[in-house]
Amino acid sequence: MPMTPSTTVPDELIRAADRVVISSSGGKDSQATASYVVGRADALGMLGKVVVVHADLGRVEWEGTRELAAEQARLLGVRRFEVVQANGADLLERVGIRYGKLKAKAEREAVERGEDPAEARVAPAWPSSSARWCTVICTSSPR
Repeated sequence: MPMTPSTTVPDELIRAADRVVISSSGGKDSQATASYVVGRADALGMLGKVVVVHADLGRVEWEGTRELAAEQARLLGVRRFEVVQANGADLLERVGIRYGKLKAKAEREAVERGEDPAEARVAPAWPSSSARWCTVICTSSPR
């Protein structure tokens, strides 16, 4: 698929794709999305293109989440389910690392402004649209 597809019509996107990858957290939004996409792919006779991918968050992952996402994919008739994990640190470690960097930056900027670095306000370190977690480069381990 090109970076900018020539259409936004779901059936046309499915027809044009080599693979249709659905990200699943195991939650209701992922389940609804998977149900819709799988239904369209199945109606087109292209269910074999569908791959459900679960991004494992490491030690903050709820017990049974991976298995739930796999079961949801299986019940939808998807034959290919994969689990990916980010290389290196897990989510909590990355938040800690990011917090350290943000704190150091806030303290440095406070000093530059002539303020007490101990009073510096630190930006939130949790993932956001500008600090991605689930879309970082991951390693794949098919299940």
